[in-house]
Order: sequence, then structure tokens, then C-alpha cells
Amino acid sequence: MKLGIRARLLIVALVAIALLGSVPEQTSSRTQAELRLGMIGLDTSHVLRFIELLNDPSRPDHVPGARVVAAFKGGSPDMEQSASRIERFTAEIRDKWKVELVGSIEDLCRKVDATHPDLFWYGIHSVEALYTLMGPGCESVARTHTSGADVVTGKWKDGRIGVMRGIRDGDRSYGAVVRA
Repeated sequence: MKLGIRARLLIVALVAIALLGSVPEQTSSRTQAELRLGMIGLDTSHVLRFIELLNDPSRPDHVPGARVVAAFKGGSPDMEQSASRIERFTAEIRDKWKVELVGSIEDLCRKVDATHPDLFWYGIHSVEALYTLMGPGCESVARTHTSGADVVTGKWKDGRIGVMRGIRDGDRSYGAVVRA
């Protein structure tokens, strides 16, 4: 099954929303449209796609229920690809989307309901592979986070379960196990 870029971005945005860190207790009574999101690390074009999907209700592929309102620039000054692109992406996020830039992750957390960088980075590609293998119909997602790993479990409408495990400690190789 091959997914187009719009479908993949929609999946990534939906999974990212589902996998965000905990929402503070005081926001639990808010409507879904009021969920204020934060972004950490603005050195990839992915952040522009996330903001478009979440913040532009005129788009046919808009994902309602949350809005990116603040961001921490972050980036990796020792990586040319990060350092050479971060200012361009940051300018668009600030100027076009009116997202507030903050000076630290701590400042960001005080301004938003939820943020989590882990699967916004390369871990999201494992989730994308899982969704590609399983196909459409994922109706719920749960995440377990420990200091050494993340386990993301999706439940599909037909009862199938898909699991992605991201390991931070130990073996750094890539791979997948599929059982049918």
C-alpha cells in the first residue's frame, strides 16, 4: 500500500497528536479545539507541514482539535543541514503562522497544553511504517514511555493490534518484526 504525501502527513499529525505528552489536569474540561500545542526543534520542513495541517482550517486535509501556538527553535548547530535551515523555517513559523517563539523548553511548557519531541523526530518513521503495513482504520493509540524506550500501540477497527517499540538505549540498528 503506497500512501501519498498528504495522507502520510495527515497520519503523522494524527499520530503526533495522539502521542503527545500528558495534558495538564486543568485543561481536561476544555473542548478539543482549544488544545494548545508546542513544537520543539524547528530545523526540519516537517514542522511547516504539521503547522499547516493543524493551524489552517481552510485546507481540505486540516486536522481540527489542536493548534500550534508556541515553539522552541532548538536545532543542532554542529549539523550543517540543521543549522542552514533553522532560520528559514523559524521565520515562516513566526511570520506566516504567528507562532510565538520562546527561549527555552521550560518556557514553552508553561504556554502550551501539550508537547513532546520524541516521535516528531525520526521515531515517527517507525510509526509511519507500522501504519503503512496495517492500513487505514486505526481507532486508538496509546503510548508507554520509559527512560530507555517508547512503546506505541494502535488498535484497528477490525481488532488487529499494531505495536512499535523505539529503543533509546542499546542496539541502534533498524528493523521490523511482522507477525500475521
